[in-house]
Amino acid sequence: MSPAIFFDTETTDKDDAREIIEAAWIRPLVSDLPGESDRIPRPLLEQPCESFVRRYRPTKPISYGAMAVHHILPSELEDRPPSSSFAIPEDVQYIVGHNIDYDWQAAGSPPWVKRICTDAMARYVWPDLDAYSQSALLYYVLGPTPETRERLRNAHSALADVLNNVLLLEKILEAKPEITTWSALYAYSEQCRIPRVMPIGERQGVKGMTLDEALEFDPSFVDWCLRQDWLDPYLRKGLEQAIARANQRWGVPA
Repeated sequence: MSPAIFFDTETTDKDDAREIIEAAWIRPLVSDLPGESDRIPRPLLEQPCESFVRRYRPTKPISYGAMAVHHILPSELEDRPPSSSFAIPEDVQYIVGHNIDYDWQAAGSPPWVKRICTDAMARYVWPDLDAYSQSALLYYVLGPTPETRERLRNAHSALADVLNNVLLLEKILEAKPEITTWSALYAYSEQCRIPRVMPIGERQGVKGMTLDEALEFDPSFVDWCLRQDWLDPYLRKGLEQAIARANQRWGVPA
């Protein structure tokens, strides 16, 4: 079994208390021999896979905004198992998805699961695109053709999104041929999730600067950010790395 699944959900709404109403995943079937399970089978699209898709009955209403995206009606869920019954398999080490934090949180934020985000990686691999939704990226990597449009017509059903995410990761791996294992892919995803420019600090004049530039321009603001509990953990890591680089330049002992 692969240690990774491609995972997607459809939910009741966008808030923090959202519930899963549809979940889907695909898992490549690979050898369990030592060292083999970590290897990413290539090409991914031609591998035998285990698949899962199921709908669930939530305890809260589906928002009209969410319904307009996935077109799942409350009446279609009345005889389904409760949302609380869904769980990511306990032997899964990695989940792959586009903006995967959203789906991980909807699944209850299982602490043992490592998240691999194709959105973050795509922004590093193709830094000059005008949009990074999964559909926009597939139009870019496959071309603006009738075939691509047909593939995307079912986007926002969980299984269709999972299948499209497999294709997107295949294109990312073509651009990064040195990545051959799930552990290396996770490390790359974590690197890509660290912001390259400051996403905050407009009033201080640092928003849009690189993290190194922001530290040099207003070190007190960077210090203030690092003392805030709400700071995004990847921005925190990036600022800490910027400080480490600055200390190295200035000869400050680690």
